[in-house]
Amino acid sequence: MDTSEDNAIYSDHVLFTTEIESVINCAELCTAKCSSFSYSYKPKECRGYGDRLLGRLHRNATFLWKRSCRAAKYTYDPAFGTCVRLFNIRKNWTMASDVCTYDGTHLLIADTIEKVQASQNGVHSSKFLRASRWWIGGYDYDEGSANNFKWVNGVSISVTSNIWYPTEPNDPSERCVNLLPSSGYLHDLNCSEEEFFVCQEH
Repeated sequence: MDTSEDNAIYSDHVLFTTEIESVINCAELCTAKCSSFSYSYKPKECRGYGDRLLGRLHRNATFLWKRSCRAAKYTYDPAFGTCVRLFNIRKNWTMASDVCTYDGTHLLIADTIEKVQASQNGVHSSKFLRASRWWIGGYDYDEGSANNFKWVNGVSISVTSNIWYPTEPNDPSERCVNLLPSSGYLHDLNCSEEEFFVCQEH
């Protein structure tokens, strides 16, 4: 999927053009009204487009996203390359996963340091920083002390990866993965704790 083009703005098949404060607000506006959108930081201009994109112009600090979200209240995040929704209700890890499944999605996979730190500086950072901890889609599938962490798509999470806080994972009883925007790293946590959570489209 082509997710962005630096300095691109399209002039054809424009459904709307409006001044708006942030790219996330632009994404939310597009969710119900268009198949793709561009956002210019100077000026703060949001454009929504139909299915066909033809004439391309160039303007500094302009970015184009070519996907709308399938699930209601999900918005596209270029750092994750998919649509996400941050739930500011507290659930344990299993119940949070069930909410995502009900939406036809799954808990967020943050498998690179860039994705993890997007909670501090990405388009959804203002929402991430409203809470100290967020459930995401990592789980220790080994009840022993082996730290057999995997993402919900079955891909292993190395315990030596730079996405973990330096002293984590540190407790065999803490088998679920939590994202802390304040630290910019992942931590392990007891799955019964009730925290906010993030879902993403497949």
